[in-house]
Amino acid sequence: WVQHLPPRQEACEFTPRINGDRAYEPVACGDMILVACEHNSALLALDIQTGEERWRFYANAPLRVAPVVADRRIFLGGEDGVLYCLDTAGKLQWQFRGGPSDRKLLGHERLISVWPVSLRPVARDGKVFFLAGYWPTEGVFIHGIDAATGSRLWTHDSSQFRPAGGMSIIDDLLHVGGLRGGI
Repeated sequence: WVQHLPPRQEACEFTPRINGDRAYEPVACGDMILVACEHNSALLALDIQTGEERWRFYANAPLRVAPVVADRRIFLGGEDGVLYCLDTAGKLQWQFRGGPSDRKLLGHERLISVWPVSLRPVARDGKVFFLAGYWPTEGVFIHGIDAATGSRLWTHDSSQFRPAGGMSIIDDLLHVGGLRGGI
């Protein structure tokens, strides 16, 4: 099967050093493929055998990073600055705002959070970790969240870097990619 989706509209098409959203990043989830879309702010769940849409979930802003699947939960962050937890049927379980307020700005021709989820979350051992923010002058917030309840375990808010690349867990340490001094 083939699924035809609109071409991606890059967030930073005129900035060659930021090119993380040029292509869709499908993610396997059981017998489904998940695709985050920036054009309509939807997470699509497609049947892995037929390509037919099973369900879709709408965020309140573009979805530029792929979701993460762990322990029968889907973790998804968008430019609305919110981390969403869905079950595998697409039902919202909880959500957590990553920035200190609901403040918005015009970004990529749409209203987005001043603190968008700009890197793909990571999950491990019943916890999910995500980053909200893009520019150090506005603040970058890294959160550890209980994956089952959505309760904050900790927040680090004194980082002075521009998030880039990705997040990973290596030897029980959370690694966050970024650029010092902006772009």
